[in-house]
Amino acid sequence: MKTTQKQYEIFQEEVQKWIDELGLYEWDFFIALDSLGNDRGQAIFDTLGRKTVIDLSDTLEGCNGLESEIRKCAKHEVLHILLGKLYVLARDREWNEAEYASEEHAIINRLVRSL
Repeated sequence: MKTTQKQYEIFQEEVQKWIDELGLYEWDFFIALDSLGNDRGQAIFDTLGRKTVIDLSDTLEGCNGLESEIRKCAKHEVLHILLGKLYVLARDREWNEAEYASEEHAIINRLVRSL
């Protein structure tokens, strides 16, 4: 099923809702439709430049285009951005424990403010 304009708008609104809810204002977000195969969404990010692209699949196979699934996908992809730096640090072979702990606490503090 081809993604409709209305579905894309729901996705955009939900992404913005979670950016606001989590206070992720230090990031530059770009939201797009893209061909993602079997994936409904994806988040690509640059933690140094704090730039991210959040994509919604241009076909929403498997979820029947349900609004609840589109909203869940948007939240899921924004949470990838929230955890992005932690992910990058964890994959670094020469990781710095202090920097990892600092990022962990930054995430915790952000969640404390928003939950």
